[in-house]
Amino acid sequence: MAEDTAEIARRFSVNAGAYLQAANLLWLANDPRSDHLIAPTLQCLAYAIELECKAILLREGRYTVDALKKAFGHSLLKLWDDDGLRCHRARVLRHVEGVLQAGLVQVPPDHRGDAFRRMLESLSELHTNATHYALRYPRGAVKVYPPDLLIEAAGELLGR
Repeated sequence: MAEDTAEIARRFSVNAGAYLQAANLLWLANDPRSDHLIAPTLQCLAYAIELECKAILLREGRYTVDALKKAFGHSLLKLWDDDGLRCHRARVLRHVEGVLQAGLVQVPPDHRGDAFRRMLESLSELHTNATHYALRYPRGAVKVYPPDLLIEAAGELLGR
């Protein structure tokens, strides 16, 4: 018997929350001199964002579980850009803009204006076959900016 889509969406959201909590804990425990926890933090963030985006699309009846897999795979950008997330995307981007204006997180000077998009692009790439799943199977140091803005955005997406 097929599983109830609402139950699957609920479990996706629960797991997204757990991955976001893990990302927060990892980043708080990180030693800034070595950043040895950056890849695990980013991996947890990628899972949190992916699962919550998929949960929203399932809850709204826009996709079946199989259709989600086929349409998006693990691409955070494809998920983020889906029309079904338009209202959620606008809310998260308003929150991100407020965080940046308040100076609560730092972003590289060349990222001003589109910091979240550029960070999400990098995270999405590291989370997919484009980089041979570099977060899971590192071939060297993962060089990215601190994930503070991604943590803020994921928290807003998950309503936390």
